[in-house]
Amino acid sequence: MRTWSSVRQRVAATVLLVATSAAITSLAANPAYANLCPLTQGFWKNHPAAWGVDSAGLTIGGQSYTQADLLTILQTPPSGGNATLILAHQLIAAQLNVDTGSVFNMDPSASARTDANSLLMGACGATRLPACFVAASSSTGQQMINDAATLDAFNSGALTPICTPR
Repeated sequence: MRTWSSVRQRVAATVLLVATSAAITSLAANPAYANLCPLTQGFWKNHPAAWGVDSAGLTIGGQSYTQADLLTILQTPPSGGNATLILAHQLIAAQLNVDTGSVFNMDPSASARTDANSLLMGACGATRLPACFVAASSSTGQQMINDAATLDAFNSGALTPICTPR
């Protein structure tokens, strides 16, 4: 004979199974919400096959760059405290992370990516990276360094403690 308690336990277990199944189905149907852990700019620099960018590449600071252009930027050290390259390295990585599945319900990198693009557009204008130079010690350079630090925290996983390892 079933007791009321055992019936409630089975109903609760069935509800839990259905809810879990729905969540898994939702993640499988919409992988953008899988919250894949972001990867560092060092990873992206050394693994271009993982990028998944199309032939158009990415737009950084209002300029379109091919994958070859972006690799050149990532491989160019920010000599002399070039804030544009410090920022561009982290911005490229953050954009690649978002484009390949590190999308979160509340994207912790969104405002920094928007600001970074605006800073690069304003500081570089028609000068393409890696040729554009802004001293890290300047006011604009300090804003770039601050955004780069936020994007580095995102790319390193510090802003995404609950994510799915790739």
